[in-house]
Amino acid sequence: MSTHRVTAAHVVCEHGAALVDLRAGDLVFLNPTAGRILADLATGADTTTIATRIAQATGASQPAVDRDVRVLVDALTRRGLLEDTTTATTGRNNPR
Repeated sequence: MSTHRVTAAHVVCEHGAALVDLRAGDLVFLNPTAGRILADLATGADTTTIATRIAQATGASQPAVDRDVRVLVDALTRRGLLEDTTTATTGRNNPR
């Protein structure tokens, strides 16, 4: 399970989503499913919850959806459009 914060200006609609990549100077367009993933990330949902919702709604296999969500999130994170907040939410004030 991981959580991410959307760091890029973006818009989501029923047709997908668009993000502004200021570093590369272009727009990143996402299909409707990827747009839904982005919208869910923006509300604070974790990747496991998002993948489970998609698998249940579509009947797709859970492992395949888990992989697809992870691939999208990793690609957007590498481009600087998402920030991994998983360690930030579990790190500092959580004694081990």
